[in-house]
Formats: sequence, structure tokens, C-alpha cells
Amino acid sequence: MIISHQGMGEVQVRILFSEFNNVTMRKKNISWIIVLLFIGISLLCTNGCKKEEGKAIVSPVLFTSPVKYISDTSACCGGVIESAGGSYISEQGICWGTEPAPTTATNCISAEMDDSTFISCISGLKSNTLYYVRAYAINGAGIGYGDEVSFKTLSENSEFNETLTYGTVSDVDGNEYRTITIGLQTWMAENLRATHYRNGDRIESSSADDQCYVAKYGRLYWWNEVTDSRNICPEGWHVPTFSDWTVLENYLIANGYNYDSSTSDNKIAKSLASASGWNADATTGAVGNTDYSAKQNSSGFSALAGGLLDSQISRVGEWGCWWTSSELSEPNGWALFMDNNFVNANLSGMGKTYGLSVRCVKDSTNK
Repeated sequence: MIISHQGMGEVQVRILFSEFNNVTMRKKNISWIIVLLFIGISLLCTNGCKKEEGKAIVSPVLFTSPVKYISDTSACCGGVIESAGGSYISEQGICWGTEPAPTTATNCISAEMDDSTFISCISGLKSNTLYYVRAYAINGAGIGYGDEVSFKTLSENSEFNETLTYGTVSDVDGNEYRTITIGLQTWMAENLRATHYRNGDRIESSSADDQCYVAKYGRLYWWNEVTDSRNICPEGWHVPTFSDWTVLENYLIANGYNYDSSTSDNKIAKSLASASGWNADATTGAVGNTDYSAKQNSSGFSALAGGLLDSQISRVGEWGCWWTSSELSEPNGWALFMDNNFVNANLSGMGKTYGLSVRCVKDSTNK
């Protein structure tokens, strides 16, 4: 029994010694791993730092975006950064002037960067004037300029029919709009820009906050906003119903506003559309065609191709879409639709999730 007891003790000692050796080896291995990791990181950092120290800082490289939303006094432009030049960009924006190669010493406006893209609104421009614009960006090496782009502002009030007499109305925000009487109806001759309901409540989801877009095309509104009981139109005005638009359509057809002066069928788009802001199209009598110029905006309605809003604003220059307050179905509302290559202006179903333009009509009409 004693021998057995002593034998077991030796085995236990061997086991303990073996475990001790294993633990010791593991600790040594871990220590070596830590040392090797530290050396690797140090070398990486050292090489990286040496590389960074040896890297030359140069001015930013960027492109100037195409100019859009051009009106008689404003336009929208921006830029895209291709390379920051190895340094932090402290400022970016656009500069412009009536002479080529504008710089930050002439006229400039800074802009917020979204990823590598930025955009700004130029306002206070002279009508019917040629301008040159370049994007710029500033880093530790200096100023980088994008390519030069030129554009010409529209003639003053070219979006309206100056042979007609317009009235005015203001919304709750103080925005003033031209108005036009067509038959027994009085309509806004500009798209709504209001950001508050008639009672002063904020229109929380009011879209198209790009101020350049808004200045030219007004805001784009969701279906739930145009049908809200708080009313987005000025006092004494309302979002037109299906019937209101039908009255306008029938009046224009019956009174020879079709592009060919006929009094049947719907060919009234040209008489509703502004003479500017629509993409060119060769279709006879279409909105985008310069033929039958006497009929262009002959009603004074001055419709613009403001497009529509889905995930982003699109179809600007091609489509004009205006809500009615009349529902077609659970997912759709009625809207007036115009296309640059159409001769007609149709009432069509539009998904309520789209943001569309709004024209208000005076309450006293049709009575």
C-alpha cells in the first residue's frame, strides 16, 4: 500500500510538471506572438508614416457640374471632387462672372459637401446675360478650379405671356404669385412654394428644398399634404378638383386654344405651357416644338416642366405634373399631366407617393 501510494505521488508529480511545462510554453508562445505583432505594427506604422511624409500635397482636382434650373435671375451649379490633393479640403463652392475664368476674387458662394459632390444656388443675376462659372475647392496647397461652364439667363419674365394682364396673390409665408383669369376661373400662374398650411402649421414633409429648384419650379408636394384639411393654398383659394381642371380643359378647347385653333379634341398643351423650360421636341404642335408660336402660353397659365419627386427629382424639362384633390383609387390621385412631346394635357392617375407641383384656383370660380 505504501509503494502504491508513493507510485501515485510520482505520477502526480510528473503530470503537474508536464502541465507546468505546457503552461510555460503557452505563455512563451503568447509572449512571442505579442512581440511579433508589436514589431509588425511598428514597421507598418513606420513605413506608412514615411510614405505619408514623402507624399506631396497638391491643389484639389475637381469638375464643374452642368448648370440647371436657369431662370432670369438665378441658376444652380456645383462640382465633384476627383482628388483632395492629399490634404483636407477646408472649403468648396462655385464662382461666377460675366468674364471667362472667374475666381474667388470675383463672385463666389461656398457649399456643403455630400460625399464628394456639392451644389449651390446663384441668385441676383441679370436677365438675358451670359455668365461663366467654375467650381472651386481649397486645401493646404491652395485653390483648385473645375472646368469652365457658361450659361445665359432667361429674358425677364419670359416664363409669362406679357401680352396678358396678371393679378397677384400671396400665401401665408408671404410668397407672391402671379394669377391669370381664364374664362370664369382664376388660377395661379406659378407653382406653389408654401412651407406652411393656411393656419400656420409647418408642412413637415414638404419636399424639394433645393432653393434653386424652388425659385423656378415651386415645391413638390405629397398627396396627403394637398388633401390636408388645414389647406396649403392661400385664403380664398384651394387645390383644384378633377372638375376644376375639366372646366379649364373644356373652356380652352371650345375657345380655340388648341395649337391648330380647332375646337374639338384635346390639343391644348401648347397654350398652357411657358415658352421656356421645356425640352425641345419635333412633334408637330407639341409643347417642346417652336411651331405655332402664337399659341405658346396663349392662355397665360405658364406651365413649367418641373418634373416629379420619387426618390429624387426627375424628368425636369420633360414633364409637368399638378395634383388635383380628387382621389382615383386608394393608391392613386388624379393629376394633370403634360409632356414636352405631347399636344394634349391629360388628367391621369398618379401614385400618392410621388411629389408633384400644385396650382391653386380661386374659390369663387365655377359659381
